[in-house]
Amino acid sequence: MLRQFTDDESIASWLGLESQMLAGNMHLFDSQGMIRKYDSPLEIMDEFYSVRLALYHDRVAAQAAAAAVEAKRARSKARFIEAVVGGQLELRKSGGKAQLTQLLAAEGYAPLRDGLVVDADGTARSGDYDYLTGLPLWNLTVRRGLAAPCVLLT
Repeated sequence: MLRQFTDDESIASWLGLESQMLAGNMHLFDSQGMIRKYDSPLEIMDEFYSVRLALYHDRVAAQAAAAAVEAKRARSKARFIEAVVGGQLELRKSGGKAQLTQLLAAEGYAPLRDGLVVDADGTARSGDYDYLTGLPLWNLTVRRGLAAPCVLLT
């Protein structure tokens, strides 16, 4: 048997999913960290609008910086793969990780450490190019190598 609901009664209230809440005694911490009594939910929204907006702008700036670093990493990976596949960069002839690090620095690859751009102070540490030297090049074929930059840049 189906129950008929009136305009005053909804399915949500019949199931106990909604209820009224009295908001006459609202004491909260304000944006300065002090306890304060608020008379209405709109007053709370007015208080914290500027705080939330500032945090939103900070988050957007952090996400834009992370996207820029990731784009730089992808461009460097694509250029590195093209150089290895094209024969401009011969990894087997390098004399170890230190010499390969110097070669990558001389070729202008971006030094990144733990996802952050390394300061350009003229010294390249060995871990700065791990995102390039750690690529699985052992199974790289010409077909895969030429398709990889398209995947990385899109």
